[in-house]
Amino acid sequence: MRLKEIQQPVQEYEHLTPRAEEIERRLEQLGYTRLGGGADATAWAKDDGRVIKIIMSDGDSNKPAMKTFKRFLKLTRSRPSPHWPRFLPMQDEQGRSSVFAKFRIGNRNYLQIAMEQLEDLYHEEGEIIETMSAYIQDNRTLGQFLKGIGRYNITQDWVEENQKQIPGLWQAMKDAYSMANWDYEWDLHGGNVMKRADGTYVITDPWIRWS
Repeated sequence: MRLKEIQQPVQEYEHLTPRAEEIERRLEQLGYTRLGGGADATAWAKDDGRVIKIIMSDGDSNKPAMKTFKRFLKLTRSRPSPHWPRFLPMQDEQGRSSVFAKFRIGNRNYLQIAMEQLEDLYHEEGEIIETMSAYIQDNRTLGQFLKGIGRYNITQDWVEENQKQIPGLWQAMKDAYSMANWDYEWDLHGGNVMKRADGTYVITDPWIRWS
């Protein structure tokens, strides 16, 4: 394996296996610190605003998670929005510039993604995002969503603070939901949205694919 450092703007995740330990060792050698792990990936960062996300699902194959990411990348390119992540270029093993690179350890493929570093949501923000997601899933309107949450003080403050970006966030969620199906199950909740330092909400992972 040749796990490369990013060049300019590198189910449960796989862990405690020789392959996972090799990935961790190489990233630590490159100066990255582990941020955490999610359903099918781990995230690593340096102190320069860059993050490496490694798709490494626990189980027999990384293919479902890799297909899901590539589908999401296609969506972000076809329907531009400030509410998608900013993916950053790096070099793959063949020296080609890309926002992701495939590498292999033993008989298993992994995907390495370069992207901007984002912040986690507060609990209350996550609940509001989940409510928005549920309204979209129920084919309700933005007006209905705003009316529904407007009765609570905490959400009134949130709407006032974010009124300029709410329509765009709603549209990005709708665009992502329009591509959900039996293979790519809608999975947009508070843990799959993050935000930039300027407060912009960013959708990071709207679906899950099981096979």
